[in-house]
Amino acid sequence: MTKIKFITLKEWNSRLPRPRSEETVRRWVRAGKIYPAPILDGREYLFDDRAIKIDPKNLQKNSVNRLLERINDGKNPKPRPARPTTKSVRP
Repeated sequence: MTKIKFITLKEWNSRLPRPRSEETVRRWVRAGKIYPAPILDGREYLFDDRAIKIDPKNLQKNSVNRLLERINDGKNPKPRPARPTTKSVRP
C-alpha cells in the first residue's frame, strides 16, 4: 500500500505553473475545485502531493456523469396512454 504524502497549501501553490494567492486557493478548496480534496488539519489545509485543480462544471462525460445529469436535470417523462373517461356518478 502506498503511503500518501501531504504538503501544505503554500507548497502546493508553489508547484502550480501560475501560483495564485493563498486566499484564492482556499476558495478553490471550499468550492471543491481541488481533487482529491485537501484535509483541514487545525487551521491549515494539507494537500495530497498529487492533487490537481479541476473544474467541476466541465468534467469528462462518462456514465457516472450522465447518471448524475439525469438525476439533477430530470429525465424526459415516458409518454403515457390516454386515460379512459369515466361515466358521471351524479344521479
